[in-house]
Amino acid sequence: MSKIRFTVNANSLFPISKLKNLPKEIFSVADRLGHAVITRDNRPAYALIPLKENDNLSERVEFARALAKGNIAVDSSWQEKL
Repeated sequence: MSKIRFTVNANSLFPISKLKNLPKEIFSVADRLGHAVITRDNRPAYALIPLKENDNLSERVEFARALAKGNIAVDSSWQEKL
C-alpha cells in the first residue's frame, strides 16, 4: 500500500496551550483552511476538521489517517497573517 502524504499550511498548526487559551482563533483557521492541527510536544496530536453538509468525509478520513501515521509535510511558504 502506498503512503498518502498531505501538505498542511504552517498556519494551521497550534500548540495545545493555544487551544486552551484562544479556541476561537483555532476554529476560525479550521473553518477557513479546512483543518487545524493541535500539537503536543511539537508533534501532531489532534486534527480539528469542520464537518459541513455534503462534505467529502472520505478525504477527511484520509487526512486524519495520514496525520496519525506522520505522513504530513508542513509548507511554511503559505505564510498568511492571522
